[in-house]
Amino acid sequence: CLVGLVFMLILDVCADAVHDEKVMEEIGQLVLKRAETMNDYYIGELEYIHAEEILRDFETGDLLEDDLENLKIWEHTDIDTVNDVEIVQVTLVEDNPDFLSASVIVSWNVSGLDGDAVFESTYETKCEKSGKTLKLSQFF
Repeated sequence: CLVGLVFMLILDVCADAVHDEKVMEEIGQLVLKRAETMNDYYIGELEYIHAEEILRDFETGDLLEDDLENLKIWEHTDIDTVNDVEIVQVTLVEDNPDFLSASVIVSWNVSGLDGDAVFESTYETKCEKSGKTLKLSQFF
């Protein structure tokens, strides 16, 4: 009977680890999709209406409104172009019934007026739970 209880506890711990891994992967994908969508608009590969549709698919709240406004503000400016972006690490900070929060380290390779640069930045993110999907609601 004790062996059965230990086995059930091990299964529960493994299930939680798999869940956390999937969630961290999904958060990383949302951050990448945001960066790629905004960059594609800035370099002229997406029209505003298409960038807006894509962002509305996976963003919500103030972040969505701010990003849509930023697309308009930064259009036709000398904003740095993202050559490559990679997720280095995602650390789940909080998982509750309504939202997830995570710390995300992103590696950027950009080109701008000052030349090329490669750097890493850490961002705090929040994702609202909408059924079985996540929507990025904060990124700072």
